[in-house]
Amino acid sequence: MTDLPQTYRIWECQKNGVEHIELVQKPLPTDLEEYEVLVKVKSAALNPVDYKCCDNEGGLFDFQFPRTVGIDHIGVVVKLGPKVDPSVYKVNETVLLAHGSLKSKYGAFGEYKVQDIRTAAIVPQDLIQQVGESIYTDLATIPCAGYTALQIVMIKLKLPIQKDPNSISNRYIRNIVVTAGAGGVGYFTLQLLKLWKENNFDAEEQKNIRIISTCSKSNFDFVLSLGATHAIDYSTENVGQRVKEILGDNQLDVWIDLVDSKTTEEGLQTLGFRGELVVAVENTDYTNRLFVLSKSVHNVTLGFAYLYGSSTHKSDLKYYGEIFLDLYRNKKISIEKKVVKLEEIKHCLLEMKNRHTRGKIVFQA
Repeated sequence: MTDLPQTYRIWECQKNGVEHIELVQKPLPTDLEEYEVLVKVKSAALNPVDYKCCDNEGGLFDFQFPRTVGIDHIGVVVKLGPKVDPSVYKVNETVLLAHGSLKSKYGAFGEYKVQDIRTAAIVPQDLIQQVGESIYTDLATIPCAGYTALQIVMIKLKLPIQKDPNSISNRYIRNIVVTAGAGGVGYFTLQLLKLWKENNFDAEEQKNIRIISTCSKSNFDFVLSLGATHAIDYSTENVGQRVKEILGDNQLDVWIDLVDSKTTEEGLQTLGFRGELVVAVENTDYTNRLFVLSKSVHNVTLGFAYLYGSSTHKSDLKYYGEIFLDLYRNKKISIEKKVVKLEEIKHCLLEMKNRHTRGKIVFQA
């Protein structure tokens, strides 16, 4: 076994507010619980939840400061907990991809991370050898954004990304809006919707499927390359009105909201009869207005599985990772990333808070 250092560097939020995070030196974790491992982080991705948890002391997760930051990561196992099978999880060899828990006292924006193996996917060694070093920053982009997109498309809307002639959703869903299609979750959502469209409908039927994305005008070509059929500039156009112009005599079936309560409200007003509202952000008060037009709402929260979910819900995170590893291996998804150094994380989180990002930001160890 390679000798481990006594201390490591990690970003820690000293008090309420992301502007108060600092790169500090801390003792390396030594006491692992039964199914935990210590990983040497190869890459970790930044997500909006990372700055939000720094800006929200207390809350459902009872955030207390100081606390370390970061949840999505990929790394090499360097130490095993008491009940971790060494024949499966090999020290200095096994690579894990994981969406960590916001409840954990060990963040991902550092040189080492403690991770529960029951929620982490093992990255196949042959895939690592095939792709090379870039695989680490590629895969780090996936967990929070990709798994959320998977929940939206496959679990909530029940849209199959593989051909499924028996899918009921394929019968009636045709017109979909994805807000913030150039952002992390939107980026993966558009790609999964493209797989659904291409694998379940012939060329003629595909002409009647509209996947509309909102974004800035500079990102039009980007979202269209991901699978959107139309793009709307949210900063200059009335989105609801423009959607109705695009659809003509047809009605909107699905509005996927990835922005805020204002765009959720806009989606509620734009949806047609039997429309489905998917909300992956802060809620608005819409319950009393859904019934008459037979509209339904799906709330999507990924990390709350750690707070309220059963062991099965938590293990789903490992399953999601395995699905994406297969998609990545078969080149069914593309990766848009900006690679930075560990020392640049504070600047990037502040940039993300101001919504000046596209795709995913990852740091490379």
